[in-house]
Amino acid sequence: AVIDANTMFGGVDIWVPQNWTVEVVGHGIFGGYDDKTMPPRVNPGDKPQHLVVTGYAMFGGVTVKN
Repeated sequence: AVIDANTMFGGVDIWVPQNWTVEVVGHGIFGGYDDKTMPPRVNPGDKPQHLVVTGYAMFGGVTVKN
C-alpha cells in the first residue's frame, strides 16, 4: 500500500500494525518525516504487509508509529 501524506503548518500521525514493514520516502522542508516503527514481528512462513509513505512536510511533520 502507498500513502501520500502531505502537511503544511501541522502534523500527521500514521499508525500501522506491528507486523507491517514500513518504507518512508517523504521529504521535509523545514519539517520532518519520522519512522518510529519497531521491526515487524512476523511468523517465518508469512509474508508481511508493506507500506510506503510518500509526500512532503512543510513547517510540520509526518510520523509513522506502531
